[in-house]
Amino acid sequence: QYLEFSLPNLKCKDELNEEEVSFFGDVVPQAFFDRNEIVWRGRVKPTALEHADRVPEAAKRLAETIALDFWGAKMIEYDKDGKIDLSNAKESKSPVVQDIFNNIIAIKSKPSWVEVPKRSKISNEDELSSEPDYFHPRDRNGKILRNRYTTRRVEEAVSEYVEACDNARKEVMAVLTKLSWAIVDEGHLPSIAQASYLNLILNTAAHHAANSNARGWNMATVFDDIGNDSAGIFRGLWPYWMDKSNSISNSFELDGMFLLTAPNMSGKSTLMRSTAAAALLTNCGLCAPVGE
Repeated sequence: QYLEFSLPNLKCKDELNEEEVSFFGDVVPQAFFDRNEIVWRGRVKPTALEHADRVPEAAKRLAETIALDFWGAKMIEYDKDGKIDLSNAKESKSPVVQDIFNNIIAIKSKPSWVEVPKRSKISNEDELSSEPDYFHPRDRNGKILRNRYTTRRVEEAVSEYVEACDNARKEVMAVLTKLSWAIVDEGHLPSIAQASYLNLILNTAAHHAANSNARGWNMATVFDDIGNDSAGIFRGLWPYWMDKSNSISNSFELDGMFLLTAPNMSGKSTLMRSTAAAALLTNCGLCAPVGE
């Protein structure tokens, strides 16, 4: 019962492109999204996961926060391709830096367009302006990265996004692990192995037929007994590693013992290799580089 329920949740190859990694244009390095999502996306249908639905919203919040705090965008607008419009941003070049080791997003220095937060004259408390406060983030070991800057909003958005991706990855692993045990315990593994082996054979035969048709190879006829001592009649034989239009074909009959003589580099080995390959391919029931 579990096998029947779980198999539809698996993704076929044609469906992999339908589930794309988060993308919002240049606002966030695409390598950051790829690192956190490629490892689990496309393995299981999203309908079978709970935490995968949280990833797009977390990624959107992260991209919008970075556009505001790092790029200096005045407002969040999207174009027709789903990219965040940065035409109104204060930064013309990307200030964003991806820290692969610590899996965080930061900037190298405080933006020049940021105003220093001022104390409120109305209240006795230290009320800050709407401008974000920039500080040094910490690495995975808790050490302060003094050559990087971030904001509280970006740090929280990164943490939320990374956590959502990690939960989705764990869910995918759990679904696939449970399905694997079900396949083994219910005795489906031999059938799957046989089907995989048969698919490999059929796939190889299909590729051989397609390439043979493109190269002009043909099926030779095999006779059990032709009534004489002939080992084979070859017509229009050419080297299998060369294109037919760039080679000279040979026709001959092997009805005895021959002494093949010619100057060096004149094609003796080429002829023998071509003959052996054609004979081997023909006896295997495959196409060979011979005439019709």
